[in-house]
Amino acid sequence: MSRPDDEQRDEPTRLRDGATDDPALDELGRWFSAVPPERPLDHPTLLRVAQRLEGAGRGGRARWRAGVLVFACVTLAGGAAATWGLVRAPERRMLNPLATPTVTASARRSPLVRRNSTPLPAPAPAPSAASNTVTDAPSAPVEHPPSGRAPSAAPAPSAESELSRESQALERALTALRRERDPARALALLERYAADFPAGVLRLEADVARVDAHLALGQRPAALAILDRLPLERVGRGLELRVVRAELYAERDCVRADGDFDRVLGASPPASLDERALFGRATCRSRLGDAAGARADLERYLARYPNGRFAASARNLTREQ
Repeated sequence: MSRPDDEQRDEPTRLRDGATDDPALDELGRWFSAVPPERPLDHPTLLRVAQRLEGAGRGGRARWRAGVLVFACVTLAGGAAATWGLVRAPERRMLNPLATPTVTASARRSPLVRRNSTPLPAPAPAPSAASNTVTDAPSAPVEHPPSGRAPSAAPAPSAESELSRESQALERALTALRRERDPARALALLERYAADFPAGVLRLEADVARVDAHLALGQRPAALAILDRLPLERVGRGLELRVVRAELYAERDCVRADGDFDRVLGASPPASLDERALFGRATCRSRLGDAAGARADLERYLARYPNGRFAASARNLTREQ
C-alpha cells in the first residue's frame, strides 16, 4: 500500500526513495538513485509533460504515470551508461593516452533532455601520434639566381685537370724530341711549357728533356748548365746523367769530373755506364798527372772491355804512360 504523502511526490523521487509497491520498481529505483542525473528537468517542464499526458483522454493519470516511468527508465539507463563510461574512461586513457573518449549509443540523451538542456561543448580532437613529435624548423628559403643571368664566375679548374694539361704539354715536347727527332721544335715546346707551368710538378722531367735536346743540337755548355743545377739523385736516369756531366766537365775541369766518375763507379753501374766512367776517369787522371792511377784504370778497362768503344784509345794511352 502506498502512503498518503506518496501522491504528493513525483514519480522519479518515489523510485529513488524505494516508496513503490512493486519490488521491480524498487530495484529500478535503487539503480536510479545510484546514478544521479546530470541535469534534471525543471518543474515547469514536468508540469507541461503531465498536462499533455492528462489531456490525452481516458486513463490520463495512468498514462501520465506511464510516461513518467518511461522517462525515468530512459534517464536511468542513460545515466548508468554515462557513469559506466566515466568510470571506464580513466582505464582506457591509461591503456592508450591518445584515445578519444567515446559515448555509446545507450548513453545518448533522449530528445526531451537535449531540447531542454544546454548542449555540452564538443570534445577537442585527440592528439595524433604525429602531433607528439617535434616538427622541424622551417628551412631557409633557397635563393635562386635571376633567370636569364649566367653565373658570375666559372669554377676554378681542379688539380687533376691542371696536371692533365701539364702532362699533355710535356708529352708534345717529348714526341718532337724522341719520335720526330726534331730537337729544335722540342726546345720550343719546352720553353712554352716552362712559361705555362712555372711551378709544374713535371718540371724536373722537362729539364732532363731539355738537356737531351741541347746535346742533340751540340749545345754542350747549355746542357752542362742545366745538369749543374739538377738534383741528379732524384732523377730516374741519375747515374747516366752523372756520367754525362762528368764527361762535359772533363773538357775543362777534371777535378770536378773525377768526383762524378768516382761516384758512378762506386755504385756498380751497368756495363755501358761502367765502360764510359772507367775510361773517362783514366783520361782525367792522365791529364792531372796521376800516371799510376791512369794506368790502373786503363788496364782494368782493357781487361773488361778488350773490344770496347774506347779500346784503341786506351791502348794508346797505356803506351804513353
